[in-house]
Amino acid sequence: MIWIIEILACIVALLSFASDYTAATSAPQQCVAISMGLLIVILPYCFCRAVSGIGQSSLISEIRKLNEQVATHTKLLASIANGAPEKPMPESTHTA
Repeated sequence: MIWIIEILACIVALLSFASDYTAATSAPQQCVAISMGLLIVILPYCFCRAVSGIGQSSLISEIRKLNEQVATHTKLLASIANGAPEKPMPESTHTA
């Protein structure tokens, strides 16, 4: 939902760049038009990335915890399925 801001910023930047670049009469004015177009796109992009990153950081930590729990349970189930390994008999009780 927040990425709609970035899509709208791209459209505004395109319109701004097109009108400013065609109206520019010198190289510095063209550079300003390009810079303004990039600014209009980059600032909302950074904002959207930051907001989505804040929401995902807690989600990522929850996923890591769940993965650790699944790994622990998988090891436990594997040891139950394979049975406990038998202890080898001491060497002194072996008969030849």
